[in-house]
Amino acid sequence: MTGDRDGSGKTAAAEIESQVLDPARLRLSRGPHGEFRLVIEGDRCYLNCRASWCFPFSNRRHYVALFDGLKGEIGVIYDPATLDEPSRAILAEMLERRYLVPIVERVKSIREEYGVVYWSVETNHGPREFVCRGLRDSVIELAEGRLIITDVDGNRFEIPDYTQLSRSTQAVLDRVL
Repeated sequence: MTGDRDGSGKTAAAEIESQVLDPARLRLSRGPHGEFRLVIEGDRCYLNCRASWCFPFSNRRHYVALFDGLKGEIGVIYDPATLDEPSRAILAEMLERRYLVPIVERVKSIREEYGVVYWSVETNHGPREFVCRGLRDSVIELAEGRLIITDVDGNRFEIPDYTQLSRSTQAVLDRVL
């Protein structure tokens, strides 16, 4: 059988196929502590929901995956525009938070202690302080001088051109680039 990997009769595509969710049955909202919630009418409620584009670079109009913090993927919404207006607004907020990448405009301080790096920066979204486990694992150079830094919580920060930062910051970053 074509695509049959293990003799079970299932193809690889069938094994990874996600459940397509019916937008008419979905209600997204915020919980009392600001967490995102999903109710699938007639089924269940997920108290800590996350969202992610399935194709963030090639198709940001279709295919949004919803995840439960405990059990993994809940399913996929083919067309988010078909959700009711309040749910669409919550989904837009979820995706904006997920894909927000503040631009670092100035590094106020950066210090390393026992492999942990402490940052204090000014971004296009205001001042931020964050922690990385180590520069080698946290800093990726995307293009000449353009960096993405990922902190211990999975938040990403972009430095468009690190050569425009102070010499002391450049010296720290040069050790891993």
